[in-house]
Amino acid sequence: MTFERHRKLADAARALNAKHRDKVGTGMALPALFFFTDGVRTPNPLAAIEKLPEGCGVVFRHYDVSKRAALATAVATACAAQDRLCLVAGDTDLATNVGAGGVHLPEHMLRKLTIRPKMPIVTTAAHSVDVLLRAQDLGLDAVFLSPVFATPSHPDAVALGVDNFTQLVRETTLPVYGLGGITEENAGLLAGSGGVGLAAIGGLL
Repeated sequence: MTFERHRKLADAARALNAKHRDKVGTGMALPALFFFTDGVRTPNPLAAIEKLPEGCGVVFRHYDVSKRAALATAVATACAAQDRLCLVAGDTDLATNVGAGGVHLPEHMLRKLTIRPKMPIVTTAAHSVDVLLRAQDLGLDAVFLSPVFATPSHPDAVALGVDNFTQLVRETTLPVYGLGGITEENAGLLAGSGGVGLAAIGGLL
C-alpha cells in the first residue's frame, strides 16, 4: 500500500516536472519530488528515507534535536548512497560540512539575506509573492511554496488552494514546488499550475 501511494505521488511530480521543464533552468539537478524531514513526524528520518521513491530528494529539517550534526551526516550519507539530492535546512556551514548538495532556507532567513549563499543549490520556503520575488532577485534555484492544502504540520495556516498557488507561480520565473498537504490523491489537481514538482512530509510516510 505504501509503495503504491509513493509511486502515484512520484508519478504526479514527474508529470509536473516534464510539463514545465523549460522553467527548471538552473535547477536542472533538482528532482521532481522532495521529502521534508520533521523532528516530530519523522523522528527516525533514516527509516523514512530508505522507503522513498527512487530519485526523491531530501530536505533535512530536524532543527531542535540533540547531535544535529551527527544526524545530518547520517542523512547526507544515506542520500549519497541512494543517489538522492540532500539539502540541509537553515545552516550553510552544516550543509558544507556533511557534504550535502545545498541548503534550504526558511522564509525568515531569506528575508535577512542580501546576497545568495555560496552553495551549489539554494532553495527557500515561501508563503507570499514578496518572498517569491526576493528569492528571484537573489538568484536562488527554487522555491517551495506552501501550504497548498491543509496540513497537520501547520494546522493554523490558511491553505492557498490550487487557484492561488497557480497565480503565485506565475509571479516568478523561478521553479516552484508545491508543499503542504500534498498527497497522491490531490497531487493531480496541480497539473496545470505551472509548478515544477512536489514536496511532502506525511504524503511520503
